[in-house]
Amino acid sequence: EAFYQEMLQNYVEVYEKKREDIDSFYQRRDWHEYETAVHALKSTSKTIGANDFSSQAFRMEEAAQGGDTGYIMDHYDVFMEEYRSLVNRLSRIEGQIRGIRGMLDKNAYCPDILAQAAAANAALNAFSRELLSNHIRSCVVNDVRAGNDEVIDELLATLQKLMK
Repeated sequence: EAFYQEMLQNYVEVYEKKREDIDSFYQRRDWHEYETAVHALKSTSKTIGANDFSSQAFRMEEAAQGGDTGYIMDHYDVFMEEYRSLVNRLSRIEGQIRGIRGMLDKNAYCPDILAQAAAANAALNAFSRELLSNHIRSCVVNDVRAGNDEVIDELLATLQKLMK
C-alpha cells in the first residue's frame, strides 16, 4: 500500500515535467521523442491502474511509431486533457490523505477525522468507478471483440474485489 501511494505521488509530482516534454516534442514535431515520452507515460499510467488512459497513450505511441501524425494531431488535445484530469483527481485524493495524516498527528477531534476520511473515500470511489467504467469500455470490449473471453472472468474477479 505504501509503495502504491508512493507511485501515485510520483505520478502526480512529475506531471508538469512530462506534460511540458510531451508538448514540446509535439510542437517541434519530434515524433521519435514524442513516441518515447508517450511510451513512458503509457507504462506509468498502467502501473497505477489508469488502464484507459494507458490505452490512449498506447494508441498515440503507435501513431507516432507508424508516422500517423494526423491521428496524433486529431487526438492530442483530448489526450492531454485526459492526462490533466487524471492527475487532478489523483492530486485531490493525495491531498485528502495528507490532510487525514496531519489531523491524526495533531490529535484532531475523531468526528472531524472521520468526515475527512469519508470525503477521501468518496473521491477514491469516484476515481475507481471512472477507472472501471473506462476499463470496461476499452480493454474489456477490445478483448471480447478479439475473442479473448477470459477477460470476462477477470472483470468478474475485479468486481468481486471491489464489492468486499
